[in-house]
Amino acid sequence: MDPAVQQFAIAFALLQEQRVAADYDPHSRFLRDEVLDLIDFAETATVALMSTAPTVRRPLAAMVLLRER
Repeated sequence: MDPAVQQFAIAFALLQEQRVAADYDPHSRFLRDEVLDLIDFAETATVALMSTAPTVRRPLAAMVLLRER
């Protein structure tokens, strides 16, 4: 797997976990610096992913859109 796609997949999973915690865990707290780090992480992963060729990104998009339920 392309390293940029792998980095994006890891970021996506981590950020999804944090979003769920923020939305549904009343005991969850986020410090400003932690949130800024998460934003930087998301931006870095997104920029890296977008720098790859569409043929590299396409399988990730298909996997996300067609995941088993």
